[in-house]
Amino acid sequence: MVVKRILCYCNANSYVGLGHLSRMINIVGHLNTLQDNLIITFYGNYSEFGETLLKANELKYVNEKKYKSYDYKGLTKIISKGIYDNIIVDTYLVNEELLNILKESNLRTLVIDDLNTLDFKDIDFLLNFTVGSINSNYKSKKTFKGLKYFPYKHSLLKIRERNKHHNLKKSGNIYNVYVILSGSSVGRDKVLMVLEIVETIFKDARLIYIDSGNEVGYYAGRTVIASPVKEMEKVLSNADLIINGGGLLKYEAAFCLIPNISIMVNDSGLADIHIFEEMGLTVYAGKLSLENKEEIKEKIKHFVMNKESFTNKLKENSKKHFDIFGIRKALNDFIDK
Repeated sequence: MVVKRILCYCNANSYVGLGHLSRMINIVGHLNTLQDNLIITFYGNYSEFGETLLKANELKYVNEKKYKSYDYKGLTKIISKGIYDNIIVDTYLVNEELLNILKESNLRTLVIDDLNTLDFKDIDFLLNFTVGSINSNYKSKKTFKGLKYFPYKHSLLKIRERNKHHNLKKSGNIYNVYVILSGSSVGRDKVLMVLEIVETIFKDARLIYIDSGNEVGYYAGRTVIASPVKEMEKVLSNADLIINGGGLLKYEAAFCLIPNISIMVNDSGLADIHIFEEMGLTVYAGKLSLENKEEIKEKIKHFVMNKESFTNKLKENSKKHFDIFGIRKALNDFIDK
């Protein structure tokens, strides 16, 4: 069988967070189950924790230390070596320059996109798994849109299956609450505000804040301040409720049938959160700002009062909208040549 070499371009640093790297790692996990003749290399700018994730997954990578936004000189150089057959791109920094580089490379190309603001007509495959993408009009040669193509991590399947059969009356109890707002810094004062709210509402629960931005420092409250985790499935396996920043984690929680509350960290994600809430897959508690403290508090209280109803609805909607085979079918098309 002929060896196929795939270059995975994404970044994971304080500027862009960890989401792109996380979902790229998930995609590679699926690729490796489809064919055993793949040689995969990651390229991008990776923080210390990003490197930790790559090493933990035993992935080959090149860390571009001279990171600058929209600077593709390093990528152009590595493509020009002529050793790769395919390339996967996952970055919010995609622009016309990058699309031209991909076009001229003659590599079989897959781009993961969330925004639909560019012309992807020269891209071979485009993947947008966000809930709002189903009505998007892409011009790529082949497009995979919607939740059915969500690139979940394999280990989440066990959690999903376990929670499918969990006793719904007992599942209303909230013992472990995880707060994970972002893969980068969001501001210590805002974090402390959220922790004050959850400590007031969840008096008997175990509270854990994953400090991805390393910005809390000494904390005298009841919440346990924890370092970023290499294996998110450990969090998802233990959580009865996840309070998130409205990004990738709300998808992972909903996939695992775990009740989740989204507090919007980035304005660009608002439409996505609203659709997710309309589909019964999250509860939107408002924008993360000091001025919104009371709104956030009241929305979380409302969730607690209706947690059993929301949990039941979440389970039904998650089973309806997610497809565990979708991402595998899409990736099989990408490498099947």
